[in-house]
Amino acid sequence: MPLEVWRSYAKELTERKTKKVNAAVPPNKDSKELPFSQDQSVVGIRVLFEPENASFDVVFIHGLGGHWQDTWRAKGAQVSWPQDLLPSRLQYGRILSYGYDSHISDWRRMVSQNTVTDHANNLLRDLSNHRDEDDSNDRPIFFVTHSLGGLVCEDVESPTALVRSRSSPEGHIQRILGCTKGIIFMGTPHAGTDALATWAKVLAASLGIIKQTNSHILEVLQRNSELLYRIQAEFHTLIRDRKKRDEPDIETVCFFEELPMPGIGFVARKVVPKESATLSTYQSTGLFYDHSEMTRFRNADDPAFKAVSAELLRWSKLLQPMMKYHANNMVESEAHPPQSAYTFSHSDTIPHFPYTRNQFFVGCDDILQNIEIRLREESRVALNGIGGVGKSEIAIEYCYRFWTNHPEVSIFWVTCDNLNKIELAFRRIAQILSLPGLDDPDIDMIELVSHHFQRGDAQPCLLVLDNADDVELFSEGDNALARVIPTYRGDVIVTTRDRHVAQAFTGTARGSLTIDRLSSKDSSTLFRSKLPNDVKIDEVVEMQILEILEHLPLCITQAAAYIDRSDVSLPEYLLELTESESSLLEVLDEDHIDLRRGFDSPNSVLRAWKLSFEKINGRYAQAGELLSVMAFLDRQCISRDLLQDLFESRHQLNKALGTLQGFCLIVAESSGDSFRMHRLVQLATRFWLFSKKTDYEALAMKLVATSFDRQGIKDERKRRLLIPHAKVVEKYSFQDKDRNLILATLQFRIAFYDLHAGHYDTAAQSCQSAYAKQAAFCGESHLDTLHSAGLFGVIKQRQGLYQEANSLQREVLSKKETVLGPENLDTIDTLSDLSEVLERQGEYAASQAFAERAFKVRESRLGENDLKTLQILMHLALLLRRQAQYKDAEAIYRKVSKGYEGTLPEIHETRLKCAYSLAGVLRETGQIEEAVAISEKVVEGRKILLGDDHCETLFAINNLGLGYRLQGQLERAEQLYRDIMVIYNNCRMFNHPEVLQVNQNLAVVLRDQGKYEEAERIGRHTLEHREHVLGAENLSTVHTALDLAITLEHRKAYAEASALASRVLAVRTRKLGEKHTYTLETLFTTASIDQHLGRLEEAQANFRVVLDGQIRTLGPHHPATRETADRLSALTRSLTETKGF
Repeated sequence: MPLEVWRSYAKELTERKTKKVNAAVPPNKDSKELPFSQDQSVVGIRVLFEPENASFDVVFIHGLGGHWQDTWRAKGAQVSWPQDLLPSRLQYGRILSYGYDSHISDWRRMVSQNTVTDHANNLLRDLSNHRDEDDSNDRPIFFVTHSLGGLVCEDVESPTALVRSRSSPEGHIQRILGCTKGIIFMGTPHAGTDALATWAKVLAASLGIIKQTNSHILEVLQRNSELLYRIQAEFHTLIRDRKKRDEPDIETVCFFEELPMPGIGFVARKVVPKESATLSTYQSTGLFYDHSEMTRFRNADDPAFKAVSAELLRWSKLLQPMMKYHANNMVESEAHPPQSAYTFSHSDTIPHFPYTRNQFFVGCDDILQNIEIRLREESRVALNGIGGVGKSEIAIEYCYRFWTNHPEVSIFWVTCDNLNKIELAFRRIAQILSLPGLDDPDIDMIELVSHHFQRGDAQPCLLVLDNADDVELFSEGDNALARVIPTYRGDVIVTTRDRHVAQAFTGTARGSLTIDRLSSKDSSTLFRSKLPNDVKIDEVVEMQILEILEHLPLCITQAAAYIDRSDVSLPEYLLELTESESSLLEVLDEDHIDLRRGFDSPNSVLRAWKLSFEKINGRYAQAGELLSVMAFLDRQCISRDLLQDLFESRHQLNKALGTLQGFCLIVAESSGDSFRMHRLVQLATRFWLFSKKTDYEALAMKLVATSFDRQGIKDERKRRLLIPHAKVVEKYSFQDKDRNLILATLQFRIAFYDLHAGHYDTAAQSCQSAYAKQAAFCGESHLDTLHSAGLFGVIKQRQGLYQEANSLQREVLSKKETVLGPENLDTIDTLSDLSEVLERQGEYAASQAFAERAFKVRESRLGENDLKTLQILMHLALLLRRQAQYKDAEAIYRKVSKGYEGTLPEIHETRLKCAYSLAGVLRETGQIEEAVAISEKVVEGRKILLGDDHCETLFAINNLGLGYRLQGQLERAEQLYRDIMVIYNNCRMFNHPEVLQVNQNLAVVLRDQGKYEEAERIGRHTLEHREHVLGAENLSTVHTALDLAITLEHRKAYAEASALASRVLAVRTRKLGEKHTYTLETLFTTASIDQHLGRLEEAQANFRVVLDGQIRTLGPHHPATRETADRLSALTRSLTETKGF
């Protein structure tokens, strides 16, 4: 930002601070004009009073049904007492009031449904934002709360506004906790209040506005409320933790009401009794008011006002002057009000300081504040982070802010790239201070300067040791800086890439601050400040660029310099970054000259990181090897278990990981058992290892393959962690046989995982690649090759490519029979897979023949309760179901389900698949209630096991929708189908057979609701695609055709409906036989259409055939049988009456 802009901003800010906001001075009592209009919003922070030299904030929070001003205003008063009476007692206090919708019920309008947590979050946000606006976020805070407002102040359910501020990653929000010095609770129901909760319920019921009642607040007000208990527990934990950390306690006083309030439960009673309004370990005082009036003081002589204001006055006096210089007892004179420690100034350069101030410095206020805190406590602080993250710039900015407030303190900067630079810097300090002995050629300059600052009469200084990346400088030895740097009369800041240096320097991990990347907002501000003025900003493109650059300041500066020098647009620059990895690395290797920092600073982020890389390789060989291998894995979730094979012991691995973490090249993830790399660090490491690329790719690939072999494919959690790495290494290319076969085995496992995860397309790619390698190096008849070919066939089946799957499985079966024999169990597995394909193709007889053969071998070789035997038995049940032998199919499904009970856990895909199939049979035999109950359990089980969007989960939801339709829950079924279609469309699975089935079911449900036009459109679309994908005579295709015929019948398009029904009847009669339920269903539709066309006798004859068949296959009580009987009876009666007439 240009200098004149900063000066203008500073002037404006100063003027704004001196104004009295919204009636800063209490108004003339004779005036009839209210200081606030009555139509202002009730929500947010309001300034009631602000003196010119405010040094602390008092924040009022009203209670249930309250108002930011009315809660604190006595009857007949024009303004509230915090605005009228309190300023005279608190000379330096800014007085704020927070408003929020705290009504439980309101007959005039809908009330907020916010929880206490929501209100607390809003308070936290609004207050921190308000304090940020005028740079007052370091002021102490006192809260004055009434009723529910006290819970809001305490809570945020990782509760408390204060607790939430402690856990917030945003520094300006964290400051709220640090700045909170006292809380006054007035009638706060810490233990609940049944009186108020009961009153609110009665009010809501009497007005008939239950739907306009905030049940969340009602719940927290009740005694024994679990939520209220958690709020109190969290608040007391916060207080206890402050004591453990030797932090100042939060002053707390509780005021309770002494008078009952009329109208609560039809009798006068206290709203919040004393035992609920007080906290056992804190001071409590009674006020001679009821709950509503205890906050409305009439004048300064009111004893209640005196009691409350006395506490605030006492607390304010405990505040020490804000300006104190750490351990040097440098207290500012009371005649000069303290300045903010973070006042911006762009005046002259710091004397003897090597760098001018960075006009474009943005953000990092949290870090700068933490530096101040650490130096106050320890006098040493280390900033560590990856190269290019801005450690030196933060140190420079801190120096300028510090110098603005402490111009009398000397500030010295020492560049620690090597010992020569360190000695030169200390010689320069000695010259500035004119130290005796300066001209002695044998004197140690570091010790000379150190001894000077350890003298009691020496003036304090701030010393910065920049780029101190050599841990030996801070270890014991002749050249150990840690032994001789000033420690008595000054503070020291170290910047380093190596956390070990930071710990050696400070003596503790707590003394180190890790610097991470900028926030999105700050990185955008920095980027724009560096760009030429004529560059057109596209916010989306800008954010994509910054994400690629990982919001690292040096990367952003390089990028802006390159754009300026090359005169390219942001979209063009983005294309360069995304063109390839090598293009990105070329851009990041471009030199950017910063005249402020000189020519010897690394102004390319790659060069900055290479310094760390070379240091690690030179001094920590095992850590260097580890980083090299990690660079060729996926950059996230790199587990300890995966890396362990690189080391002989756990200790060696942990030591290497610690080194890489120390240099901020990797970061531990939340679990602590896995790690991630910065994307750019990974690319840079690969770039430096280009000559050894193949070796490290092979090492990474073998590491993943070995881990797969050790873990197997049954440990779902560990397999899930391995898959991302497997998908990275499977893309590597090798020339030799051994590496290719290891990779092929790994790709087979990846394909198997993707198949069961429902990722059919990627499974097909991995499997095909594995098959090609195995066929090339081992031959097409090798068992591994056949396994890959067989898996490829199963994947093709899941993709709905049944003919390709059929051809593949037949070829594999033929070769296995030749190589292994016809009754080998491996051969039988392929036989079973082929049987499933044939079933999907509608070739039931052939499928059954293969299934029976497979069952016979498995039962004899493995036993009747083996999982594979039960699996083929379940497939036989499916074939019986397809051939309308429902009772036999149901019996087998129940038998198989029983067999699984003692073998598999309840939530297991094999058991869920059996239940899924059983529900289908029950649905077709009219046992709808049990079918729906089972289907719901299957859906829930698959959601837990596989996830909401997994293909198998979606199949189960589709099945459930069929049950809902038969129950008459048509809208519910429709919504299920539409939800499924959204997921399928997002995955672009437009023509998959299962997707087309869902489309068909949706059309049927729409037809049942009389939405014929949409039903016809979807039905035609589905039929067209099924004919294209499966063929015109596929049984699934003709099923769709029949549903469309029924829809057309409803739309009175009888001729087209009749033609479609006749086509379906011909196919089903030929493929399924005349007695199959599907054939009878088609004949029923034909008869119905004939009836509409006036072919009454033909319709009557066909209804009779259908009825006879349904009684035989479904039974006389099945809904379909009863429907046919009713239609036949009505038609017969009509014909009889017509003939009689």
